[in-house]
Amino acid sequence: MPPHLAALLQRWRDLHPTWGFTLWTPETTPFLGEHQDLFDHPQTWSPKSNPWQWRANLARYRILHDLGGVWVDCDLEPLRPIDDLLGHEAFIAREDTRFINNAFMGSAPGSAWLADVLAGLRSSVLSQPRARSNRQTGAHYLTRVARRHPELHVLPAELVYPFHWSELDARNRPAAEGAYTRHHWWNKTKQAEGEVTA
Repeated sequence: MPPHLAALLQRWRDLHPTWGFTLWTPETTPFLGEHQDLFDHPQTWSPKSNPWQWRANLARYRILHDLGGVWVDCDLEPLRPIDDLLGHEAFIAREDTRFINNAFMGSAPGSAWLADVLAGLRSSVLSQPRARSNRQTGAHYLTRVARRHPELHVLPAELVYPFHWSELDARNRPAAEGAYTRHHWWNKTKQAEGEVTA
């Protein structure tokens, strides 16, 4: 892991000293049940996608459904503790006016919201065989499922994503008062720098 991302994870630990933390890697990710074949063969199911973004989407939903907790992507900088969000059965945030984003989400174990997400994953993938992961299993998919779950607490974008992935030149813009995180959109940044192609 690059040092700047490791530093962000340490900051999460520092702000939440009583929490347990797990860094999910291929070695620590649990068996994903009926979605293990999707996880194991991203090139078959979503050949245009970054394979690790694809796998992370599948893993995060199963882990949060089965274990509960908060999922934070490595490129999210914490700005303050998030303990006050834990009173919700499940929470997530908008990335813009159209879509929610899964880089920052939390849930109690067995939430109806994540059970619904898991139940529809395979059909979403199979119905869009040439699409990227953001459509098959990411923001587009989650936004559709979320419409059926009024109990899902959806945070406004400015509290988690102070700038959009299409506004990388605004990454140093001050965050809104009360913002929980700043998403650095590392994969999009690397694409903009010509270092990755997927």
